[in-house]
Amino acid sequence: MDSRKSKAELLAENQSLRAERNSAGIANVVMYLIKYGAFVWISYHIYLMVAELAGKHTFADIGFAVFSNLELSVALGWWFGISGIIYGLWQAKLRKDTVERLQNRIQFLESKLDTKRTSSQLTPRGETRKEDEL
Repeated sequence: MDSRKSKAELLAENQSLRAERNSAGIANVVMYLIKYGAFVWISYHIYLMVAELAGKHTFADIGFAVFSNLELSVALGWWFGISGIIYGLWQAKLRKDTVERLQNRIQFLESKLDTKRTSSQLTPRGETRKEDEL
């Protein structure tokens, strides 16, 4: 029995694949239009707010005066330092959540390989037990 497709089947499959690819391309363009359109819309409204305040004495002047006394390098240093700490804490939590999610499966597979295997007595999140800490 010949398992090759007929010419009509190949043409229908080709047409279906082209339609799928075209719709994916259109969806991608729409996604980028929404994303960058929102950015342009927000930027335009910020411009309108600044244009409205131009030349007027407001509390914004006081805020700019306070922040202008800070050196940019110091502010950036603090920003990157705090951001790095937050990122590190987030990654540690993510790692512990992943260990907790996978630990039952790993213990099951390890016990199938070696039935005499003993537990490391770590917590489900992969941390050392309180009584084992120095």
